[in-house]
Amino acid sequence: MKPSFMPPDALENSPRPTLLGYPGGGGAPYLDEMRRMGVDGVALFGDSEINGQRVLGKGHTGVVVLVRARGMTAALKMRRTDSPRPDMDGEAVLLAAANHIGVGPRLLGHTPNLLLMEYIDGTPLREWLAARPPARSAKGAIRRILEQCYRLDRIGLDHGELTDMSRHALVGARTAIIDFESASLSRRPANVTSAAQCLYLGGLSAHTRGICPAPAPDMIIDALRAYKSRPGHGSFCSLLDMLGV
Repeated sequence: MKPSFMPPDALENSPRPTLLGYPGGGGAPYLDEMRRMGVDGVALFGDSEINGQRVLGKGHTGVVVLVRARGMTAALKMRRTDSPRPDMDGEAVLLAAANHIGVGPRLLGHTPNLLLMEYIDGTPLREWLAARPPARSAKGAIRRILEQCYRLDRIGLDHGELTDMSRHALVGARTAIIDFESASLSRRPANVTSAAQCLYLGGLSAHTRGICPAPAPDMIIDALRAYKSRPGHGSFCSLLDMLGV
């Protein structure tokens, strides 16, 4: 279904509880910040729902909606009023760091309450694997995800939520890791090990193994331990070879 855009202030005037300043209300600052970033349209579109209104996603710190800004379709993350974080500055810094190595949706701008990003039109990884794509396609997507994880490891940026990456990776015209709200540059990165465990030993393993034959779990664990003890190009390539991707 093609999204239909409406002016942002229509959200404030809706008879339903507003998405602006969710869940506490008080959307005026959000409208002002949207105007400053050139957002002139919002679409109630996506796989998640809040108060009967469709959104791209919702989490502990924000709600993501589809918007039109500066002549392009984009994703806008709005800080929840009950978020423990005072602003979006930290997440913007982390996303910009990921962008520097070609990972994550492109950061287009941010304000205290908003994060404007490239909209990636893709299917969440769990749903994509559940549809049983051809093995060659699945291996390609898995390799691209692990390569992005490796680049994050190399710069010391830990995503923080890849042990359950069901909805933290999208597969479409491009494969992308998304949602850096729990990321950190101060803890030891574990992106490759977390993602590989999820894909081959954890929550997505039944889907992955149903499409791509994989080594026994103890072999995977040994390879992950080798990478963890000496993370580098050699141990990473050995892991990819062992997984057959």
